[in-house]
Amino acid sequence: MKKRHLLGLLVLIVCLSLAVYWQYWLHSPQYSLLQAKEALEKHDLAAFKQYVDIEGVTSNLLDQLLEDYKAENKPSDPWEALGQSLAENMLINLKPELVSLAQDQIEYYVQKGSFNQQDSPTQTKPDFLLHKLSDKGIDKDNKYQGIDYVQKDGNFAVVGIKFLPAKSQTSLVLEVKMRKKEGHWQVIGLSNLIDLTEKM
Repeated sequence: MKKRHLLGLLVLIVCLSLAVYWQYWLHSPQYSLLQAKEALEKHDLAAFKQYVDIEGVTSNLLDQLLEDYKAENKPSDPWEALGQSLAENMLINLKPELVSLAQDQIEYYVQKGSFNQQDSPTQTKPDFLLHKLSDKGIDKDNKYQGIDYVQKDGNFAVVGIKFLPAKSQTSLVLEVKMRKKEGHWQVIGLSNLIDLTEKM
């Protein structure tokens, strides 16, 4: 009789542990990333937007591109510095428009699975962002190798996604910035994407 009670208690503990773990998993950054990946594969834009803040990600990427440009183009004299400052201010003023263009590209890619916008009503808009990243090695042939780490700090997290670039033998880790939102997690930035493109 005691053995039966002990077995029943063990089963109850296992079931409760599984239930707790399942609830933890459903509300984890990793689960939200998998949901975003599934939405992308199904070309479900509404679901993708639930797990990815497209506007925030594109704004962050444009900031990274600007910083990358500034680092690679240091002026050698005052006139160059003035010209670069004017160019940077112009880009900053154009940022809302550029974010909108990049957002259109990402939404089109989610829906169609392609960067080619020949059939899109916005085909006259320059696809400067996604093609730039694609040309540098961001493509479907990169091999996903799993979650390398998860660092949580309150309602924010950084998830390291390990992958093997299609044209490389060295694995890289993409840092995905996320925030907790209404019971799930949402991607808000790719903090080292521009740096990674230089290594592919």
